[in-house]
Amino acid sequence: MSLLTRVSRAAGGALLRATAAGRHRCSKAQHHPQRVHRRLACAGAGKMGVAGSCRRGNTDQDSDGGGSPVSGRKMSTHSNNGCIGDLVEGVICQEDDLPKDGNDRAASVTVIGNTSVPFEYSLGHDVGQRIQEMFEEKGVKFIAKSGVVGISEDEGKASGVTLDSGETVEADVVVLGVGVVPNTEFLETSSIPRNQRGYIPVNEHLETSIPGVFCGGDIAAFPLFIEGGEEVSIGHWQVALGHGHTAALNMTGQNVAVKSVPFFWTVLYGKSLRYTGYGKYDNVIIGGDLENLSFIAYYCRGDKVVSLASLGKDPAAANYAEMLQQGKFLTKQQVVDDGEIALKLKC
Repeated sequence: MSLLTRVSRAAGGALLRATAAGRHRCSKAQHHPQRVHRRLACAGAGKMGVAGSCRRGNTDQDSDGGGSPVSGRKMSTHSNNGCIGDLVEGVICQEDDLPKDGNDRAASVTVIGNTSVPFEYSLGHDVGQRIQEMFEEKGVKFIAKSGVVGISEDEGKASGVTLDSGETVEADVVVLGVGVVPNTEFLETSSIPRNQRGYIPVNEHLETSIPGVFCGGDIAAFPLFIEGGEEVSIGHWQVALGHGHTAALNMTGQNVAVKSVPFFWTVLYGKSLRYTGYGKYDNVIIGGDLENLSFIAYYCRGDKVVSLASLGKDPAAANYAEMLQQGKFLTKQQVVDDGEIALKLKC
C-alpha cells in the first residue's frame, strides 16, 4: 500500500488518477508513475490569494508570522468573524509579558469585522460582546458590521484600508484573517468529485466515491456523527489527526467509522477559551459569571445542547467532549437547572 501524505500541484506533489481497473496511478514530477491499491489524500488548505497581500506592511501569514513588523505602528486586522484572539493578542502581547495598556508592541490596533461582535456566529452575541470588551480594556478598537473593499498604499507599502462605508482606516500593518480554500485543484482532471466549495465528499470510513481512495483533513467533507451524519468540513489540526488515524485503520481493512468530536481552544490575555461540539443553535444558556470571565455557555437547539464553550471553568469542555464522543448529550432543562453541570460529568 502507499500512503500519500501530501498532494499539491503547487508544491510539486503528486497528481491522482483513478483507473477503470480499480487501481490508482500516482504521478510525481521527475518520478515514474506508481500503481497502488489504496491511498490517502490530505493536501490541506491554502491561502485565498487576497489582492494586495504582497505589499509591504500587509501580511496574510499566520499569527506567528505577523508579529514581527508591528512594534510602535498602527495596525488593522480584518476578520470574517474568525479567531481574532490569536490574531490580535499575537501582535499585542505574549503570555509572559502582558501589556498594561494594550500598546506595548503596537501603537494602536483596530479590528474590522462583518458581524456586530467577534465570534458572534460561533459563540453568540453575549459571549462575543464580553470578549470584545476584554480586548477594548487593553486598548484595541473595533469596527463592526463592516467589510474591507481595498487596501491603500504609499510608495508600495500598505498605508490603510478602505471600508465598504467609504471610511478609511490608517494602518502601517494590515493583517487579513479571511479563511482558506481546500487544496483540491489537483483533482480537476480526475473522476473524484468535489462539492460546490471544493471539498471532497467522503463516507463514514473517509473513503471517496472511488473505492480505495481515502481523504482526510482540511480537504474532506465528512459525515459528523454527533450531527446525525451531516456533511461538514472542519479545518483544524485536531480533526485532521483523527482523520489520519481513522483512515489508516480503514486502509488496513478494519472498518472503523469516523467519530471526530470538534474541540478548539485559544488563549486570550492569559485566559483559556475552550469550545467543543458543532451545529446551529437557537438558544444560549450561560452558567457562572460572564462579566468576570468565569463561565460555561451551552448552545442549545431545541432540547439538545449541541456545543459548549467555557472560560475559567476547566474541565467543562473536555468533560462534554467525552460525553459527545459516547453519543450522549445534555438537555436544555439540565443546564437550566444547573449551570455548572458540565463540571460534574462523569464519563
